[in-house]
Amino acid sequence: CPHGIEPHQIQGLDFIHIYPVIQWLVKHSMEKRKEMDEYFRAYAVKQFDKMHPLPEIEAAAVFRQRAGANIRNVQEKFRPQRVFRRTGLPPTDIQARVESTLFEYGYVPSVSVPSEFDGQAETRQVDQNRLAAGVVGSIVSLQAEEIAKAV
Repeated sequence: CPHGIEPHQIQGLDFIHIYPVIQWLVKHSMEKRKEMDEYFRAYAVKQFDKMHPLPEIEAAAVFRQRAGANIRNVQEKFRPQRVFRRTGLPPTDIQARVESTLFEYGYVPSVSVPSEFDGQAETRQVDQNRLAAGVVGSIVSLQAEEIAKAV
């Protein structure tokens, strides 16, 4: 209690000094009562929902149980199975270890190696872009000259 009170004030019925203490006590009691009320209400709702679920919620629970069984069956059927087994020591390089482990389980990584042909195609595309930009620039300059003559 934030207010100090002495025993003789209670015995002597010193209402002026007792009144703030009683106010604080009543206020504190009401706050605690509201907290407990909210707690008990939430607990009652939870217990009611547990004993009397809505049909939609009950149907969803049944569906989840059936789906869970099917998911477990599919996971068991299509789980990773080792196709090859390593005979020597695993490689020290992390990238090589990952690739060899994936290869053991049947995954063959596809790696595209850049060739000279790809480089030639890129340079050809850049040259065509430059040519197109030059043609557009010359057309614009010709049209600008004609507009200037007309004005």
